Parts: sequence; C-alpha cells; structure tokens
Amino acid sequence: LGISMNTSTSTSTSINVNDKQRKNDKDNDNDKRLKKHPPPQRRTFTFTVQNDISSFLNYAIIGMPKTGTTSIMNLLSKYTLPLDNKERCDLVVNDIPLLVNDLYQLQQQQQQLQSSLPLPLPLQTGIKCPQDISTKTSLQNYASYFPNTKLIIGLRHPIRWFESFYNFRVRNLYHMLSTDKLIGRCISGSHGVCAGRANISDFLYMLNKTTSMPMPMPMPMPMPMPIRSMSLPTMLLPKNIIDDHHLDNNGDGVGVGGGSSSSSTSSGSRISSTTSSHVTISNATTNEEYQHEQITYMNTKQQSSGDVVSGNVGKVFVYVIEQLEDEQLQSIFIKDLFHFLGINNGVKIIHGNHDTDKHSIPTTVPHVSTAGVLDHIPGIKERTRNNMINICDAEHEQIRSVLLEKSRKASMWIRHYFLKSADVHVSSRDYVESKLEEWMNDVCL
Repeated sequence: LGISMNTSTSTSTSINVNDKQRKNDKDNDNDKRLKKHPPPQRRTFTFTVQNDISSFLNYAIIGMPKTGTTSIMNLLSKYTLPLDNKERCDLVVNDIPLLVNDLYQLQQQQQQLQSSLPLPLPLQTGIKCPQDISTKTSLQNYASYFPNTKLIIGLRHPIRWFESFYNFRVRNLYHMLSTDKLIGRCISGSHGVCAGRANISDFLYMLNKTTSMPMPMPMPMPMPMPIRSMSLPTMLLPKNIIDDHHLDNNGDGVGVGGGSSSSSTSSGSRISSTTSSHVTISNATTNEEYQHEQITYMNTKQQSSGDVVSGNVGKVFVYVIEQLEDEQLQSIFIKDLFHFLGINNGVKIIHGNHDTDKHSIPTTVPHVSTAGVLDHIPGIKERTRNNMINICDAEHEQIRSVLLEKSRKASMWIRHYFLKSADVHVSSRDYVESKLEEWMNDVCL
C-alpha cells in the first residue's frame, strides 16, 4: 500500500491504596479484576509513505458544513466511486494508514469495474469531510499525500450558516449552549457550532492559493468626497485631522501591525492613517471601494506566509449554497462541476456496476436532509422544533454581530483575492460574486 508501519504495544496499570489496613484485601481484589478484565493495551505506531499514493484520491468535498455537501456526494455517488456513504474524516485525526488501506480496496474495485468494460474508462474516487476545511492537519495531509486531489468547497452566509448548523444539532437531539456562549472558539458543549468556525477567509487562506492575507475589516468610509490619492508624512498634516482610533481584530483572524485610523480634512478629503508615519488620502467613492483600497494597502505593507499549508493542495471548486436551490442554475452548476472533476459524459454507475448506456448529465441536485433523524418517534419533532433558534431574534444579536464582522471580512477577501486565483474554479461567477457581496449585509435587516 506504500506505507510501512512500526507498531509497539505497552500496558500500564496503576493501583492506589490509601488504607494500610485494607491493602492486602484491595490487592487481592485488583488481581482478580485484572485477570478477568485486563486493562486496554496502548497502541502507538509510526508510518512512512514509501510510494506515491496521490492517485488514490481524485476528489474530496471538504466543507463547509451545512452547505449541501451530502446532496453533492449523493449526486456524485452515481457517477464516481466515493469511499463509503458517510463522512471520512481520517485526515483530521492524521489516520493516513486507515484511509490509504480503504482507498486501496476501492482501487481494486475500480480495476474490476474497468476490466468489465469494452473500453476502460477512469472512475473518480472521492471522500467527504466538511470538517477538513477548518482543520490545518487535514489540509496539510492533502498537501503532503494527495496534492492532486481536487477539492470541493461550499459556502454560505455565515449568519445563516450558524443558524442552520445550530438547528441541525438541535434537531438531532444535541443539548446546545445559548448563543452568547458561542461567540468565540468552539468549547465543550458547543458540538462544533461556534463563531470560530465561521472564519471562512482564514480557512481558505490556509490553502495557499493567494499571498494576500485576510485582514480585519477597515473602518467605514468617513466621507464620500475624496478627490485624489497620495501618501504624505503625518508631520505635514495638522494634528487635529489625525484620528487615534485603531483597528482591533478581537482575537480572531490575522492581525495588522500598526492598526488603522481615519479622519477627514476641512476640504472634504478623507485621510486614513495606516502606519505611524504616513497617511493615505483615498480616492474611493463608496464604502466598499474604500475598504478594498485599505485592505490592498495593508496587504502591500504586510505580506506574510501566515498560517498556510506547506506545499500545494489541488485545484479548488467553490460554490454557494444558493446554486443548489436555484433551478435555473443547477444544470449549469452540475455541468461545470462534472467538467472540473473530469467525469465522463454518459457514464453512470448503478448498484456497483458500470452502466454503459448513454445518460445525459443530470440537471438537478436532489436535496438530502440529515436533520431530524429521530423525528419518527412521537413527540421528538415537536420538542426539538421548540428548541430551534431564529437568528434574527433580539436574544441572538451578540452572536449575529460577531458573525457579521466575519462575514464582511470573508466577502471582501474571497471576491477580491481568492476567486482570482487560477487554481480556484467557480460556476456562474457573476452570480456567486453577487451572493458573496450580500455577505456585507445583515440578513435580518
């Protein structure tokens, strides 16, 4: 399989006896217990990859959760050979041997299918793990072992994403914390639902497809009347037109040295201070142009490798969940996705066999729901629905505010930098960018 493993087994037992008078009795009891129920053996192993295994995995659906990943895998399972019909998150826990072993078995199945065809056709193998996109260990494993694997990533407005993920957990009988406890990193009891997992631009940046880092959102545009763009030493400007306010990234995202501030001159020109020694007079005419201008300036001042994978991952196909809901766009989306993956037109797998009869590419993505798995039990559906949230309610204003900041940051960076990479593919680009632009707004307003 291209992997050599060294396995060692060790057993450790610890018995604490505090009462000297009962020591002998306790020892005897423990001896009997250990003979009947020996302690579990601790297995440790190391592995080295001896051969090229990159061809074992052709594609992977790596996120985000609640963006239709199950529906897409269900569609692709009819035209490819996915590994199992469940999530395979082996790369999250660094279990390369298990994944490679199962992929090898899948390759054997692939060869048997190909040998039964008059004209052998390649069959794409794939996995799904929506957790991969937010786990650097996974992304590094793709770069190290599967650098040619094509990655599929779904996106959703962070506020709606949080609401959907939270309610998904509720529907499946998880006891969820209140949303005010989920504004930071995921903690015990969050069940993977937290604002920290909405740092979408930071996750995409780890793929190393662009050198421009996601930045905290700049200050809103102070005035709409700039007439020129230039850089001047602050010492040449009156002190009363320099604002001391600085950006704060609130502990998440990538920090920007020196902060940022803004003010305006008596003539109406807007001044934004981005270093301690210079200010920039902006020529933007809209708030978004101004923010884009400031992000561009900060990126030119501070380039960094940041928290990215070492090496390269494969090409990326990005979509927004609305593409799966729009009937007019679904057929275009499927056609572009199949082209990206190299799926042969007219080849369909039915019940484990290759169907060589000509089939047209499907035009719809059937929705597959994984919520409410116990709704058939009387009373469960009603009880869980009562615990679901409406993110627009006043009690969720705090989490919504945090998510909106992340949403705006992601919207700007994805549109202006990530989607411009030659390795990033998208179907119906104008539509996707328009949906990403909507991330600048609160969905509840």
